[in-house]
Amino acid sequence: MISPQNVICAEMLIAKYFTDNEKTEGASEIIAWVKQETRGLGVRKTEIREARKRLGIESVETDQGRVWVWKNPLSPEEMWKSKSKELLEW
Repeated sequence: MISPQNVICAEMLIAKYFTDNEKTEGASEIIAWVKQETRGLGVRKTEIREARKRLGIESVETDQGRVWVWKNPLSPEEMWKSKSKELLEW
C-alpha cells in the first residue's frame, strides 16, 4: 500500500534534487538519492515513482539509460517549497 505521506516526502525530495541539479537527470541516481535521504522512513520505490508522476516529470529512455525530465510549469524550487510546507502540515 502506498503511503500518502511518503509520496509527499518523495515529491519534496525529488523537487529538491532538481533544484540543486539539472532539469534532466538519471532516474536511477534520483531514486537512489531519495532512498538514501529517507533511510529509516520506509519510502519505497513505488512511492518515489508515484511522486514522479504527480510532479509531472517525464521518464525518457536515452542512450545513457532512463532519465527524468522536469516538465512541471512550476520551477523545482517553487515545488520544493510547496511540498515542504505540505509535508509539515501533514
